Amino acid sequence: MGNLLNNAFEYVEKLDREERKVTLRIGEDENEKSFIETRNVFHIKSQEVLHLMSQKGYSTKGQANRGYGLHHVKRIVEKYKGTFLLFQEDDCLVIRLLF
Repeated sequence: MGNLLNNAFEYVEKLDREERKVTLRIGEDENEKSFIETRNVFHIKSQEVLHLMSQKGYSTKGQANRGYGLHHVKRIVEKYKGTFLLFQEDDCLVIRLLF
């Protein structure tokens, strides 16, 4: 959860003040699966970015030695038979972990 929140806050701090919004939700969905979800405004350049974001070594920040956090989160969630979802909804990046 720390990695998801750090990523979200790091991204929105570059935005105009009125766009800075990060949401954390924890609960159960309609199928009675537990979830953790982060949501933040995200200006996507292409849909391909969404597919690359959880791949090892890929970073939207364009810096060396980045791009491992989401990859590790996804691996841990899947190791424990959970589901890692990353998608865009309206103008937000949504990362939902289901257990």
